[in-house]
Amino acid sequence: MSWHQDNTYWGLSSRNVVTAWFAISPASLEAGCMKVMPGTHLGDNLAHEDTYDENNMLTRGQSIRGLDESRAAFMPLGAGEMSLHNYCAAHGSGPNLSRDRRIGVSMHFMPPQTKQVVGNWDCAALVRGEDRYGNFERTPVPARDFDPEAVAFHARASKAIKEHRGIRSPVARRITASLLLTVGAGCAAFPDTETTMRGMYNVASSGT
Repeated sequence: MSWHQDNTYWGLSSRNVVTAWFAISPASLEAGCMKVMPGTHLGDNLAHEDTYDENNMLTRGQSIRGLDESRAAFMPLGAGEMSLHNYCAAHGSGPNLSRDRRIGVSMHFMPPQTKQVVGNWDCAALVRGEDRYGNFERTPVPARDFDPEAVAFHARASKAIKEHRGIRSPVARRITASLLLTVGAGCAAFPDTETTMRGMYNVASSGT
C-alpha cells in the first residue's frame, strides 16, 4: 500500500476517526507492517495521485509523493497486538516478503454526528452510548455463521463502498469483494461520548 490518508477518500465529515488495526497473524517488518508519517494528521490534507496501479491494494492506487521516508515510524505487531492511528495520518505498508500471510482486522471508530458526505448510504454499529443523529444505518448482529440477513447486508455495504470510493484497482476490487466485513462505519473512542464503528478484514499474501 502506497502512502495515503484515509480521510481523503472515505467520505466522512469528521477528522476525529481512529483506526484500530488488530493483527491476527504477525505483521513484522519483513511481512510489510504498517508505517506512518508522524504529525501528518495535524495539518492540511496532502496531495494524492490516483495511479490505479494493479499491484496496489488501495481502491484507486492513490499515492502521496515526496515524503521523507527517513521520518517514517514502523508499527510491527505480533499476533494479538493492535495499533491505533488517526485516519488523517499518512500511512502505508510494504510488500509481504515473509513466508506467511499478513492478516489483520481494521476497525474504525468515530463520533455518531459524523456524516457520509460522498456516498448516498453508509452503515455503522453503535459500540457505546446513544446515537441521536441517525446518520448511518445500524448493522445487523448475525444470529449465526453466514446469517442470510447479515450476508445480504454485507453485499449491500460492499457495493456502496465500491461506488463511493471509486474502486478500479484490480487488487483492491478482489480484496473488497471477498474480504470486507462491514460491521459499521467509524468512531473515535473519546470519554463520555457515543461511538460507532466499522471494520475491514485485510490480507497481504506472502510475496505481495
